[in-house]
Amino acid sequence: MGEALLVSVEDAARRLGIGRTLAYALCHQFEAGLPGGLPCVRLGRRLLVPVRTIEELGGRSVGPYDPAA
Repeated sequence: MGEALLVSVEDAARRLGIGRTLAYALCHQFEAGLPGGLPCVRLGRRLLVPVRTIEELGGRSVGPYDPAA
């Protein structure tokens, strides 16, 4: 099997260099449809972040997410 397409919020936070609490807050912001959230997917009670999102953010600071960027 290849690399996972989705990772936990905790793993996403580590990869992005931000805290777990901030990562969860950004996911909830995204779920609420507010700008600046961290795109995530809810599966049951779990919040997962697409690896592609993390790769797209790369070295950029976490702020308003612009899918066109």
